[in-house]
Amino acid sequence: MPANLQHQDLAGRSAAPCVAHCQRHYNFSQWKPSQPQHHRRRALRKHCCAEQQSNACSASHKPECCWFHQIAQQSQQAAAACLAALQLSMLPLAGEFASPPPSSALLTSPNAQIPRSVDAALRRSIPAFNRDVKDVQNRMEDVSFKLRIPQRKPWQGMAENVQASLVLAQQPDKMMYGVPEERKQEAQRYLKAVQDGLKKVQGAIDLKDSDRTSIRTTDVLRNVAELEVIQAPNLSFIPPKSYSNLPQLKGRGVVELTIEKSDGSSAFVVNEGGGPQPQAHLTMVLEGYSAPVTAGNFATNVLQKLYVGKTLTVDYTGVLVGKGSVSG
Repeated sequence: MPANLQHQDLAGRSAAPCVAHCQRHYNFSQWKPSQPQHHRRRALRKHCCAEQQSNACSASHKPECCWFHQIAQQSQQAAAACLAALQLSMLPLAGEFASPPPSSALLTSPNAQIPRSVDAALRRSIPAFNRDVKDVQNRMEDVSFKLRIPQRKPWQGMAENVQASLVLAQQPDKMMYGVPEERKQEAQRYLKAVQDGLKKVQGAIDLKDSDRTSIRTTDVLRNVAELEVIQAPNLSFIPPKSYSNLPQLKGRGVVELTIEKSDGSSAFVVNEGGGPQPQAHLTMVLEGYSAPVTAGNFATNVLQKLYVGKTLTVDYTGVLVGKGSVSG
């Protein structure tokens, strides 16, 4: 800048002395590049504090007179006001649209921790009110996940998880906490199955048999899930009031569906054997813990017999009730 050229600040005063003050106050050239970054920042703070404490600058050279400082201060105040207004405007929305966390029940995902089977998705959606039972489930879920590691499997880590689960399972006072009085005998059977299953998993891990470990781990997780369902009294969240007029299933429901070919041909092969059958019986689990409104609506339609005699259009992507085609 030429020596005879001066800018005018917002108040119309000469800004050349202030610009010179800012250039002198924030001069970075005195620190050597060889110094570490945190040393340079520490030196800068000491330099600024020394400049502020000194009386070398006259009253006319205060940073407040510089147009750069005025604009920066106004920008900071405006940004703070906008942020405060945004936070206040979002407060009522958080309460109005409160919803449960996602159940994370995807069958295809790059995340290896997300369940890829129906049993795993249903098991993880159960609201766990007993922390000890949930701890057993988490440890056995970890065993199931480690079994999917190819080649060298972490057998030691799996054995430690099973041993810790067995220690908890052998404490009925903790594992039975939260079970209703009328269902204690049923819960005790599932707990006994969990204890026996954990011992079998230990034997399979000692032999380093992946197939047996996987099958027995699945059996343990199935019994743990049944015990959690008995202990779960209700939903772990409160549905929004706007859905109060809709049917809701606050728990689990089971629906048996019988299907047959429209031409009466025997086209179904059942597990019981005996050759092709004219009918097939499907068991559907309605998941009300993570989707109470959707499950409640489906259960209402079943009770009203809306699906009786309807044509099913089946595709690889889904099933459509009624005539038409499945999109997607």
